[in-house]
Amino acid sequence: MNVSRLVSAGSLSLTGVALFVIVSNSVASVASDLAGLVAAAFGLVISVLFVAIGPAVYRSDLKTAHAARVAGWNLLGVVVTVFVLALIGSYQRAAGGAVSEPLFSAAIVVGVSAVAHVLIGINDVRRIRTRELSEQYKRSAVINRLVRHNLRHTAQLLLGWGDRLATDGGDEETVRIGERLKATGDDLGTMSDQVKTVTQLVDSDHGGETVDLRALLDSLVDDRSAANPEATITVSGDGPATVVGGKKLKIAFREIVDNALEHAGSAPTVEIEYERVGGEVVVRIVDDGPGIPDHQRELIEQNVEESDLSHGNGLGLWLSKWIVEAYGGELRLPPTDDGEGAVVEFHLDAA
Repeated sequence: MNVSRLVSAGSLSLTGVALFVIVSNSVASVASDLAGLVAAAFGLVISVLFVAIGPAVYRSDLKTAHAARVAGWNLLGVVVTVFVLALIGSYQRAAGGAVSEPLFSAAIVVGVSAVAHVLIGINDVRRIRTRELSEQYKRSAVINRLVRHNLRHTAQLLLGWGDRLATDGGDEETVRIGERLKATGDDLGTMSDQVKTVTQLVDSDHGGETVDLRALLDSLVDDRSAANPEATITVSGDGPATVVGGKKLKIAFREIVDNALEHAGSAPTVEIEYERVGGEVVVRIVDDGPGIPDHQRELIEQNVEESDLSHGNGLGLWLSKWIVEAYGGELRLPPTDDGEGAVVEFHLDAA
């Protein structure tokens, strides 16, 4: 069960319940007047609408953050209107005036204000979703350019090595070139998997699940240690930790670990550390490799256009960045001295 989504939807329905109770209790006292009866009917319609909109929002395809935004606008409308009405009522009492059925009148005004603020919230969510779609299109453009460039370059390598394999004919050379062809094929397969993950990331709803971070990292370390027995991979942290995320977080961490294992020598050391800092959990992946090239760091940190790609720029860092951002987090690349290894930080909301 998504608690945040339930609270957001429940607050909308609770607004309707409160309005319904106040208006229904006042129907008898205002029914003698046609205007009062119409106002009561209008208030009841609004209250029923709010009661129904809660479950509708919970079952809708809105992201949890967007549902919370609509609920927040509703709460803002209720609080501000109640505050203003309280000031007006206080002034009228001080001036010796009186308002007939003040609770009923206030409920109608609050209901109208809540409807207006929910509409504002829906429009706000539409604006955000439009911006997100624009960002998704940008990501698609990056993927398109990156994949086309890398696939074209890799295809040229395959053709070149295939030509050597056909002409040289030596046994040792044949084996060596065959191994390089196999490695290149593996790279193509990995890139295909990465593109598939990005596509799934764009299409899916990231509702903000609760993830046991320690269990996820322990599982990752077990997997990569078994596949790379020559490497030293450790995980440490200040006890159990849960974060807002999803199952693709493991892919984000794995991409960074695999990159370290590939570039950090024959016996690499990779340290994964995590700690709670305020309302977030920071995961640091540190290796003893050559570090992240400046041009690649600039691409990631500045989100510059991928117009001048070199063939060494893979999807790994981009994929990790997009995954963590999809869950409301942030990927950072703290500076390191040349040859002092790489540090990648994931900043995630604590659950």
